[in-house]
Amino acid sequence: MNTGFVTVGSVTYAIKARKILSAAGITTAMKKISGSRTGKRGCVYGIEFSANRLYDVMRVLRENNIEYEIYQDENI
Repeated sequence: MNTGFVTVGSVTYAIKARKILSAAGITTAMKKISGSRTGKRGCVYGIEFSANRLYDVMRVLRENNIEYEIYQDENI
């Protein structure tokens, strides 16, 4: 399965995003990645999902005012 990944500002937002996406019928997994892989300080939290749901994920997060960045790395 090809996966998509979006990063969010904190573990709190990752948990919130996962709950909201689950309620929308989108299967997700919360992941923590090293900030060195994203160019940011510390760890970065995000949500992994099926790549074919990218636009659904973007829409749901936007509708719920959760800021995110699309993260692309084949080695998540």
